Amino acid sequence: MAAIDRANSAQANAFLDTLFRGVSADEFYVNLWTLPDKKSLWVRPRSEFPEFPEGKDVYFTPGLTRQADSSNHRVRASTVDAITCIWADVDYGTEHKKNVPPDEATAGELVRKAKLHPSIVIHTGHGWHCYWLLNEPWIFASDTDRQAAANLIKNWQGHLRSIFKAAGYELDATHDLARVLRVPGTMNYKSDPLPVKICWPQDWNGGKCHVYNISDFGGKPKAKTSENGSGIDRSAVSIGTIDPEKFAVLMANSDVFKATWEQDRDDLSDTSPSGYDMALACQAAAVGWPDDEIAALLLEFRRKHKHDLTKITGRADYVSRTIERAKIDTMFDEPRKPGRPSKQTKKINSALSSEVNELLDQLSDKEKIEVICQQLKVPVMRILRQGQENTQFSVVLNLSDGEREVHIGNTRQFMDQRCFRERLFEATGEIPPLRKSGQWDKLCKLMFQVAMFIEDVESMELTQIMDWLRQYLDNQTVYRGKEIADCLKTDQPYIVEDNNNEILHVHSGSLLKYVRNVIQEQPAGGDVRRMLRKLGFEPKSVVARDEQDKVVHRNYWRVTMTGSMWDGF
Repeated sequence: MAAIDRANSAQANAFLDTLFRGVSADEFYVNLWTLPDKKSLWVRPRSEFPEFPEGKDVYFTPGLTRQADSSNHRVRASTVDAITCIWADVDYGTEHKKNVPPDEATAGELVRKAKLHPSIVIHTGHGWHCYWLLNEPWIFASDTDRQAAANLIKNWQGHLRSIFKAAGYELDATHDLARVLRVPGTMNYKSDPLPVKICWPQDWNGGKCHVYNISDFGGKPKAKTSENGSGIDRSAVSIGTIDPEKFAVLMANSDVFKATWEQDRDDLSDTSPSGYDMALACQAAAVGWPDDEIAALLLEFRRKHKHDLTKITGRADYVSRTIERAKIDTMFDEPRKPGRPSKQTKKINSALSSEVNELLDQLSDKEKIEVICQQLKVPVMRILRQGQENTQFSVVLNLSDGEREVHIGNTRQFMDQRCFRERLFEATGEIPPLRKSGQWDKLCKLMFQVAMFIEDVESMELTQIMDWLRQYLDNQTVYRGKEIADCLKTDQPYIVEDNNNEILHVHSGSLLKYVRNVIQEQPAGGDVRRMLRKLGFEPKSVVARDEQDKVVHRNYWRVTMTGSMWDGF
């Protein structure tokens, strides 16, 4: 018997056709995924929905991908290339252990408070999957678009979660782009078989649904322009003339400046004309040259070496941005001053330092992060400051395999350059540049300015690990009464009873793999084990014999599931 008959197959087709309207069927794939076999099927949008055997739970990813993979792999957030909707998973009913709305009417009232009513609602058997259709597909042009889309869904679900929380209820976080959701027309076999069906619009079998603009949910991030809202004046920099005496002093006293002027540097990471522009601007700014003279220096350099002059004469934004960045860089790099500084030079440098501090204060947080990235030579996304007492600092990096939060430590460790560099090296394999004490203090101050404050680090970590566990166990077969050896062979979670208490056993490696590959978070293994210990888990070496009487051994983490925190499981 098939898990989906002709009538229900028509419902699945109508739903997916509407969801993926406007998408090139030749360019993208939809990832279908089944349980309990955990197999993937890659189909084109609006193709005929396949039949599945009875007993299989059938899911799909709303995020489309250009890359079909094998049957043993699911789409990853990093390979999602487009979305056509925003979604949320709303549980309700008394059969849930979580604190969710008791009935459909209460859940509906809370969802309607969000003001934007769902375009389509799927009844999953134990709750709803809600979809808000976009008026056109959002096809990602870059990783920046991909992250922006993930944030858009996260923010919308956060808005819904705040409404549920105010009423005393929970709403699961399902904002990751690789999220799998149930297909209408199939069956939910999680407990007693229940049909998965479209319940809104009533009697809908394809056709018109309300659609929304992305701006209704907050909108795409605006492209960066020369006026970035930071308050910095980036109007045209006038091109003055080079002071021959200043130029002669630099040429006579600085071998680095001379080599830069002659375009003979083998130590520059960027040897393009733009790279030399920046090097010259840094050295001139360090000894107090005014902006118009620095602009003249860049123009004469390009004229001398027959480079494109329009970059200077026709691109005021390029010149102002180069000089602005040079002033900031000199604050941290402090290049050697040519010769012994006179009183006048000291006065100029003092004024320049004051000007740079004012410039930093005017930068937006995004621009400050760009400065931090340049100084640390790692892709920093944000900095977290957690807790009022015993404050803990973390740096969130944007690495090739996704976001990764690197725990730095307390305030003393955060300000300790050696400790800070070691933590980043462990996470990236790259060694951040070593800074002088004064330079490092300035950089620490800048990082503290942009740090996002989180009130209670312990509460935050417990909430996070509980959410991960909930999603992990919801998508695994948690065995009860099965031979333990069978679980150990595949690192599956299992529950045993001891004195009327349920003891949950979880393999930390399997949990970590799920968090990284499915939830698309990138914690370190040590952080997951530390959070499990905070939750009350303890390590346990488990040994059992299989049917062939062979010894099977694994290291698990176990916890007695008592207390209110386990009501949601």
